[in-house]
Amino acid sequence: MGTITAHLMHWPVFYVSFNGKQNDADIQHLIDTQNRATAREELYMVLADVQEFGANMIHVKRLAERAIKNQDQNNQFCLGAALVVRSPTPRFMLSAFLLITPVQFPIEVFTTVEEGITWLRDLATKADTPLPDDFSPESLEPLAPES
Repeated sequence: MGTITAHLMHWPVFYVSFNGKQNDADIQHLIDTQNRATAREELYMVLADVQEFGANMIHVKRLAERAIKNQDQNNQFCLGAALVVRSPTPRFMLSAFLLITPVQFPIEVFTTVEEGITWLRDLATKADTPLPDDFSPESLEPLAPES
């Protein structure tokens, strides 16, 4: 399994965790999962748990290019993104990504997954888009990489 876990098992939540130095295959797995999420053409939310992100600007650029290419779909269907960021390096990479990627949905940064899930539950309630009852930090990993 790579250093990026990305899945739609808790739909309407698109979950991704970064936990190491990503390689090209990891980034492609994330992009493929993002494409599956937007292809559904349904409202969704993002929970990104950035434990460790390799400082590779080529990967940031690839993700930003995908986001820009699909920005209309992202802005239409994404209700918001909860980003769990624990250290300065991922915060720097996130800042770089957000500077080059326009979004029209709310993005909140948290220090724990629990805080991110609480915010997503509130967002889901306001949008009348229920989250699965079993959606919790314990339910997120480990999961098969192609879920």
